[in-house]
Amino acid sequence: MICSGEFSGILTLFRTKIDGDFTDDDMFFFRSLGKHINVTYEQILYPEKKKGHTALANRIPALAKGYDLTPRETEILSLIFSFANNDEIAATLGISENTIQKHLQNIFRKTGTSSKWDLLRLS
Repeated sequence: MICSGEFSGILTLFRTKIDGDFTDDDMFFFRSLGKHINVTYEQILYPEKKKGHTALANRIPALAKGYDLTPRETEILSLIFSFANNDEIAATLGISENTIQKHLQNIFRKTGTSSKWDLLRLS
């Protein structure tokens, strides 16, 4: 969970071995639910904040400029902030997963991070 741009925790869900792995539909639902949980969590902790508080996606231009990201790296950062996985990013941008990995390496190097979670904490 992220509150006021700071990483504050992780919600972990498990399935039994009998139930098997989560499906792609399950994962899509969880990512969508995660967005709503983050907003609700922040509203509970900081009710005095304006309703129209800045979403993660609205912070991307400043981050891109501050870290000198290329337009493609900025697109990828935007998709990461939308909680897209590498497959979804590749499909959206029409590029290979290897190309995604190369762009992620560049983004991590420029921002001094080492994971997508670290990127979310930058905001």
